Amino acid sequence: MPAPALFWTTPKPTPRSRQAQQPSLPLPVFVLVLSLAFYIGGYVAGRLARFDGARQGFGVWMISLLLVMVAAGAGAFLNSQYDLAGRVDRPDVPLTNDSLLTGGLITAAAVLMLPLLAALLGGKTGQRYHDKIDALLD
Repeated sequence: MPAPALFWTTPKPTPRSRQAQQPSLPLPVFVLVLSLAFYIGGYVAGRLARFDGARQGFGVWMISLLLVMVAAGAGAFLNSQYDLAGRVDRPDVPLTNDSLLTGGLITAAAVLMLPLLAALLGGKTGQRYHDKIDALLD
């Protein structure tokens, strides 16, 4: 088989019942990577600020939340102008609106709370550096 044919093959279609049963792995990976990023951001903020690392970690989370809100507002404005979300049609997802709402709320809570906890923990961990130096100097 020639090399270009390897990249242009199409996957075999799967039945709709199998698609609905497949677990969604990208979401937990996304939340884990996001939490790790906020932990590192909180750690850096806590180490640079010297005092009250948890508050600095909260600041990291709050600034990013404000930036996400600005981006969501821009997306909502563009959607009202061009109706981008109205064009989405997914007949292969056999879920009711109630189950989609429940899953969306759980996902939103995980995407908000886990990075917040990671940022607070990272800020406290970054503050420990200054606590050790202060203990040595006393």
